[in-house]
Amino acid sequence: MDRAARWHDGGMATRIITTLVDDLDGTDIPRGLGETIRFGIDGRNFEIDLADENAESLRGALGPFMAAGRRVNAAKGRARR
Repeated sequence: MDRAARWHDGGMATRIITTLVDDLDGTDIPRGLGETIRFGIDGRNFEIDLADENAESLRGALGPFMAAGRRVNAAKGRARR
């Protein structure tokens, strides 16, 4: 029996299924695919669930900025100018 299934008094099982949805286009992301990406800008942190194709697009769009920027430790980040 699936560990997510729960038995009720009547002998019936209930299974709760959580579906990851792409936050950009609203499509369901198949189990085992997609990812949650965390990023920050202007002192604010964000998290977004994306299908593999949209995750690749985000990384491609941010790539030149990441290459030109400096990595900082989140705990020791520089103050905004």
